[in-house]
Parts: sequence; C-alpha cells; structure tokens
Amino acid sequence: MTVSPVPAPSVTAGFSLIEMLVVLAIVSVVGGIAAISVQQVRNAKSPYTLARDVSESMTALRYRAMNTGRIQTSEINIEEKTFSDTTGKAGIVIPRTWTLTVTIGRQIAQPKTVPKIMFLPDGTSSGVEITLSEPTGNAAYVRVNWLTGLTEYSTHAF
Repeated sequence: MTVSPVPAPSVTAGFSLIEMLVVLAIVSVVGGIAAISVQQVRNAKSPYTLARDVSESMTALRYRAMNTGRIQTSEINIEEKTFSDTTGKAGIVIPRTWTLTVTIGRQIAQPKTVPKIMFLPDGTSSGVEITLSEPTGNAAYVRVNWLTGLTEYSTHAF
C-alpha cells in the first residue's frame, strides 16, 4: 500500500485578518449611511401626520387644564409656523414652504399675529380651525370644538 503525500496548504488560501477587518469597516459605514437615510425618510411628515400631532398636543392641553384646574393655552405663531403650549416652548414646527391658515371664531388670523387657543378647566375651549397645506396641494385640517374642547383632524375640510 502506497501512501500519497498530502499536499501542503497554500499560504495564499482565504482572507487575511486585515482584509476581513477592512471589509467589515466598509460594510459598517454603508450600513450606517443607509440607516440615516431611512430615518430621514421616516421622519418626513405629511400634512395628515402633522395634523395628528397638533390634535394630540391640543388634547393634552385640554386634559391638563381639566386636571390642574388652570387655564392652558396654545399659541400659534403664523409667521414662524410653530405651535407652542403654556410653557412657551415650540413643540410642533410646520415646514416653511407649507401654508398655515388659522381661523378663530369667524376671523382668519393675520400673518403677523400669534393667536391663542384657551382650554378651560371645565373642558371647553376658545375653538379653532387650522389648515395645513403642502405646496403640492395635499392638506389636512384640525378643528377644536369651542363648546366641548374636543379636537379632531382629517384630510377633508370640516
């Protein structure tokens, strides 16, 4: 019986540790860039999602007024396109290119004004209708009922 010699392993077979680390670093960088891009797309807000955010903010103020027994207000800076609560912090920012229309009572608020929506401890409010419109024409609407203080939002005008 003859035994054939086993060939010696090739010195160049496979990848070196340095090559594997370089590939791993490149994949990590590409993965990080992709994750940031996906997050930016997810954070892009539509008029409907911003209307929902405004509605939820107003609902929270209504409940805070009822729980604390104190009047709570929400300010809408039409020129800056921001919504802020009683503390004055801008909580929701509307993109600059969008149109923001605010109607309090039967009056459309003028551009350089800062209308305030009041929520009273009994659950009522001063009432408001808000329209958020993209330049493409997509729009969403928020309404706060003055008698009940309840908020609602929709893609259709009220």
